[in-house]
Amino acid sequence: MNRMTRNEAAKYLGVSSQTISNLIKRNVLFEIKDNVSKMIFVNAEDVVRYKSSYKVISAEEKMIDHLKKSLKDEMAEIRRSLSEIRSRGRGSLSIVRDKFASKILNAIYGEQQTESQIALISFMSGVPANELPYIGHLTTERIRGILKNEINKAIPLIERSIKYTVEVRNLRSTNNTLLGENAKLKDENSMLSKELSVLRPIAEEKYFLEAILKNKYSKQISCLALDFKINTFKKLTSFTRDDLRKKYHIPKGKIDIIEQFLKEYGYELNNNKI
Repeated sequence: MNRMTRNEAAKYLGVSSQTISNLIKRNVLFEIKDNVSKMIFVNAEDVVRYKSSYKVISAEEKMIDHLKKSLKDEMAEIRRSLSEIRSRGRGSLSIVRDKFASKILNAIYGEQQTESQIALISFMSGVPANELPYIGHLTTERIRGILKNEINKAIPLIERSIKYTVEVRNLRSTNNTLLGENAKLKDENSMLSKELSVLRPIAEEKYFLEAILKNKYSKQISCLALDFKINTFKKLTSFTRDDLRKKYHIPKGKIDIIEQFLKEYGYELNNNKI
């Protein structure tokens, strides 16, 4: 059975190496430890066989990246809009008439509004300057000064309101999308786990038998495996030397052969006590 490093498996499946580690912890991928190099490998056949299933994990990561990019683009659009609002505040009074902004200000100011705030809301709603409440009787320059001063104070309030509104909308949209994708991934993962629970024992037996056939001590090892119904590395490594010698009456020389065989594939007996 071929094997892959975590980085090789991650590259092949299009996911991060941390994702591979998580799959190993969840027993989705069969872990192979190499005690000589101290490296951890995964079963390459599992990785190849279930590539289509693992693609869904890659799709999740790509989807999150896409959502982040979309949110970044929307925030750039918000900044452009805010820049336009600022430029309006620096322009002539006729430019700042905006009924939508007047509604926002009305909501922000609440019920306790000053005379200049009421005048600004009225002006932005389309009321002529000489008909504005409280200040309509003043000179044009005085009205301009009052409104300009109130506009400069209102711009940050409008900015924050628009920004928070869009952020909340995007977060809700992102959250709903992720909830849907998460449910889908759970279903996919559940199906994959069930399938792997059936196939993993078969793969482990195949790996063990292939290892025996390739080994120079294949005859001795295969006889022991058949006699004691040992069909996986996991089962073989659950024994101690004492187990093999006292319980199964295996001679010391053959136990040495077993240990050499295990060492070649990165395994060892439960302990090395004789």
